[in-house]
Amino acid sequence: ENSATVTSERAQRYCAQTAAEAGNLEDILTSLDLVGAWSSSHPLHYEVQPLVEEWSWVALRAAERELGDNQLQAAQALIARIPSTSPVYPQGQAALARWQTEWDQGRGLVAKAEKALQRKDWTTATAQLQALGNLENDHWRVEQVTLLSRRIQAERRAVALLNQAVALAAPGGSQGLGRALQTATQINPDTFTYQAAQVYLDRWSDLLLKLGLDRWYASSLEEALALARQAALNPRRAQVAQELIWLSRSRQLAQASLQGWRTTPDQLITLYQAMLMANRIGSDSPYYGQAQSSLKTWRQHLEGMATLQAAEGPGRLVHLDTLKLAMTQAQQIPPGHPQRVRAQTLIAHWQLTIERLEDRPYLVEAHRLAKDKTMTGLQAAIEMAEKIALERALRPEAQGWVYLWRVQIEEIEDRPILNQARRLASQGNLFQAIAEALNVKPGRALYDETQGAIAGWQWQVKQQ
Repeated sequence: ENSATVTSERAQRYCAQTAAEAGNLEDILTSLDLVGAWSSSHPLHYEVQPLVEEWSWVALRAAERELGDNQLQAAQALIARIPSTSPVYPQGQAALARWQTEWDQGRGLVAKAEKALQRKDWTTATAQLQALGNLENDHWRVEQVTLLSRRIQAERRAVALLNQAVALAAPGGSQGLGRALQTATQINPDTFTYQAAQVYLDRWSDLLLKLGLDRWYASSLEEALALARQAALNPRRAQVAQELIWLSRSRQLAQASLQGWRTTPDQLITLYQAMLMANRIGSDSPYYGQAQSSLKTWRQHLEGMATLQAAEGPGRLVHLDTLKLAMTQAQQIPPGHPQRVRAQTLIAHWQLTIERLEDRPYLVEAHRLAKDKTMTGLQAAIEMAEKIALERALRPEAQGWVYLWRVQIEEIEDRPILNQARRLASQGNLFQAIAEALNVKPGRALYDETQGAIAGWQWQVKQQ
């Protein structure tokens, strides 16, 4: 080649060397690409060979670091930059071969350990663990040994937990099934044992959900909720368990809203919340039918409660006209309606209130007549109170006062007889006193008092 070309390539070599001296890996590789391509017939070939060897070592060390990080493609790319004419080239190819051989060996040991773990062959799995520890690559000797050791421990613990769970579930019953689920759900999902455990988890969860639905039908809603929460421990049954929780909780809210015979705004809100919760249960749920049946009934309740809520407004005013208006409103609830009993209860309550308002004047007038406690006044009071008819709300109260006033009349009638008998006894006429006192007949208000006096006088006669 002519001197101009050599001079130009010498300048390139100088630039490449200057760039590589900065120590930047990419600059070194670029320089290596440039001069490494010069063949043995190139005028500067032997002059740049020391640089090619030096930069090839840099590329090889960088490739070894990538191999240490298990970055095979990056390592291959770096070694490919080493020219075949470089004395380092054979060492680069050998490093790749060693890495590939050890990598294949490590993968084989891990695969063998995996199969052993599936068979629960702890001895074989542990032997692969020891073999991995003898490899040179840190990926196998440290990282994979640590991971495999943890896998063996996790599998052995998983087997122990599954055996324990099966033993807990063996007697049957919700308590045993719940404890079995709690134990089995501690199994690591990444283990082979978890796959076998899932069959048990599904079976136990389904049994708990069936028991929960039975308790729902029996209105034992707290038990239904507890069983659903236990079944929810199984991720594959979490959704259906949540739906049973919604079904049970909505019924609890509905029952709370239907308690008592009066209707409050809070009860309407609570029933509406129950309906919203039941509506969460979709058509693909096994509880969709129960939810829809409940919703149909609750809608009727809600409509009826709204009607009764409107009726209770005037019913609270305690006036004849407003009470009759309230009764008319409540009578709109037809027979067979879910709120019919509550409506009839309110109507009966308002009817009694109307009767009290209508009959109270009779009782007030009777008290006015009886105030002076005269025979005439008391008799007139009794006649007035007895105007309150049978089956009326104030009849029991009126009869109580009638009894009291009759007692007072009997006292007025019989008190003179007892007083006369006591005067005779004080004069020593005991036999006459006894004879006089016997005019107070059994059942009269003063009969017991009179009999006590007679007994005393008879004792005096006996002493004499």
